[in-house]
Amino acid sequence: MNKIIEFINKNAVVIYWTIAYIAVVWCVLWFMFGFDMFDATYWHKLFRAHLRGFPGFVFMIFLLAAGPLYIATTAIILRTKKSLLN
Repeated sequence: MNKIIEFINKNAVVIYWTIAYIAVVWCVLWFMFGFDMFDATYWHKLFRAHLRGFPGFVFMIFLLAAGPLYIATTAIILRTKKSLLN
């Protein structure tokens, strides 16, 4: 139990960043596109959908960019041990 608490205390900034990033991505997807990323039925529909036009393009670019952006910012946070928002 002490190892878990020590891990959480050591990586608190990354944990806070992850929670905030997931919340922001969920809000953008829900309010702009009506897509709930926590519901499997939406993902099932997405894999069979034909996304056309500018909204489909923006939606897919956002989904494709969210992962690498999270990985890059988390790496910076781990390297500097500081939040990006300071």
